[in-house]
Amino acid sequence: MNINSWLEKNKEKFINTRRYFHQHPEVGFKEHKTSKYLKKVLNDSGYIIYQNKMMQTGFYVEYGSSDSPILAIRTDIDALPISDLKKVSYSSKNNGFMHACGHDAHMTIAIGVALWLKENTISISGKVRFIFQPAEEIAPGGAIEMIKGEAIKNVDHIIGYHVLPTLDSNSVGINQKYANAAVEIHSFNLMGKGGHTSRPEETDDLIVIGSDFIMKINEKMNQIKTNIPFVFTFGHVKSGYTFNVIPNDFLIEGTFRYLDPNIKPIVYNKIENLIKDFKKKYNINIYHETPYACPPVINNKYLIDIVKESSVDILNKKNVINLKKTSMGGEDFSYYLDHCPGAYFRIGSNDGNAKDLHTPHFDINEECIFTGIKVLCKTIKKYYKLV
Repeated sequence: MNINSWLEKNKEKFINTRRYFHQHPEVGFKEHKTSKYLKKVLNDSGYIIYQNKMMQTGFYVEYGSSDSPILAIRTDIDALPISDLKKVSYSSKNNGFMHACGHDAHMTIAIGVALWLKENTISISGKVRFIFQPAEEIAPGGAIEMIKGEAIKNVDHIIGYHVLPTLDSNSVGINQKYANAAVEIHSFNLMGKGGHTSRPEETDDLIVIGSDFIMKINEKMNQIKTNIPFVFTFGHVKSGYTFNVIPNDFLIEGTFRYLDPNIKPIVYNKIENLIKDFKKKYNINIYHETPYACPPVINNKYLIDIVKESSVDILNKKNVINLKKTSMGGEDFSYYLDHCPGAYFRIGSNDGNAKDLHTPHFDINEECIFTGIKVLCKTIKKYYKLV
């Protein structure tokens, strides 16, 4: 059946599916009902569920009988700890939790593509593997667990996608190379001698030193000249517990976000030299840790070109937007790219109200679901040279 006719026939079903997910959000590694619902829909359609303890609430299914090549389609299934403030019939029923990042739409798109392949018995020389990943929103996230559970084993290429509320629902956004930044958490714990605020000269006065450290590290970052964006900034400072005691420690935490891996050693060198200078100048200890690091999402040219060509075929060239800016947000899809080449693109979802993700009034124009399904179905056909 023609895909447009098939989608029209199933439109109400997919909208209801998305709204079910929206009403029943679950956060990372606790998506038990979500996972159960997904598996039932896919199992009822004839799919075999592949799941093990490593994957936790995640799983995958496959379409096709040939062993190679394998193209994976990854979707995330978790929600956020945000209260849904929308006044709509499908608002979240789980107080304090909502799908504020569009993962409800992502799941529905993946289901739509899987059902289209199955119901229309599309013949491909290879396999399409649908990966339903938990816990994208937490760090370290579910991608690592899915990889441990061998969800990516023998995969040749992988595709990921995300709704984008700044684009219309009949359009997609393409980053030709850099799709998401690498994200690292950095902590600096300055340790020295504390004391009474009446005698700061007898202490290391870490609040003054720590404030100077923040200013100096910003100066050092601003000295780095590059055309490819990066950002190193602090979001958390903790020191002291009362007004008349100079503390003996000063904790600073922030993130380092970058696109070009070549910038990393330059930034690290600046940090190491600054720490040495401060330790020598003030005779204090500085403990620097990086408790979490997520690589950048860098698109494979071959695969992103197929996605782009398929999008042009489906949506017309004017609705395929070459995104000038790269998101400096992290995305654990990047971990899969350590194992196989991949592509990550955006699907417009503007509903006329939502301006950004992760907000309590977030919603989508549900037409984006059908845009996503059509683009991915065409991409699969092109990948397996059926068109």
